[in-house]
Amino acid sequence: MKNRHKARVYAFQFLYRLQLESFASLKEQLLDSADGVRLLPAIIEEFDTLMLPASMPKNEDYRFARKLVEVVLTRYSEIEKVCQDNGASVSKNRNMAVDYTILLLGTAEFISFPETHENIIINEMVELAKEFSTKDAFSYINRVLDSISKEVRR
Repeated sequence: MKNRHKARVYAFQFLYRLQLESFASLKEQLLDSADGVRLLPAIIEEFDTLMLPASMPKNEDYRFARKLVEVVLTRYSEIEKVCQDNGASVSKNRNMAVDYTILLLGTAEFISFPETHENIIINEMVELAKEFSTKDAFSYINRVLDSISKEVRR
């Protein structure tokens, strides 16, 4: 699964887009349980048209990425509570939105992919932080996800 990192990047980019103020109404629609389930496939297809890298074919890794997105959106309240209970802060600040998205994604992976060791998930999320956030964000991500993993994976 060498493309799992690319799959996580894809899922991060999709979910980060929903954290932006300009996509607030779309996020609200997706989090509405009735509308969200119905709208998600079309919204993912639209996102794929714009963002799916040619280097990530629609294979097992792509299905992994979609599953992560679906888990975050269908269990958002639960995942958000776990994140906030473990020190994650929600902010309109761009860098904090990046970090918060990474924490949501990591928490979703802890919950939905128990076969993936927590150290792998934390390391992957730290790599996302190094790639997309500020230079010191990785330590915050590492600390919060370590705490979350102990709660979710006990």
